[in-house]
Amino acid sequence: MPQPTVVLLPEDEEMETPRQRTAARLGTLHGKVICVVNNGWNCMNLIQDEICRELTGVYGVRSVITRSKPATRPLSTSELDEISRSADAVINGIGN
Repeated sequence: MPQPTVVLLPEDEEMETPRQRTAARLGTLHGKVICVVNNGWNCMNLIQDEICRELTGVYGVRSVITRSKPATRPLSTSELDEISRSADAVINGIGN
């Protein structure tokens, strides 16, 4: 005799998601440190250098730090902590 199929449909009322505070917007990029995260998608491999040049040449960013990660995994907690200490803002590359 076949086993019954069980479908789980969580209700919105039962799901609790932590409320996260978003970072304040920067008034300007001039003089800031920006982190560009290359998420491994093909497009980011092609445009990362151009993004960095534009940030420093056009927007006056003091420096750009770059990090890479596999497309299928998030950055580790230690990497996120290091970025939050070093950078004023992050551009997370999403391209394909």
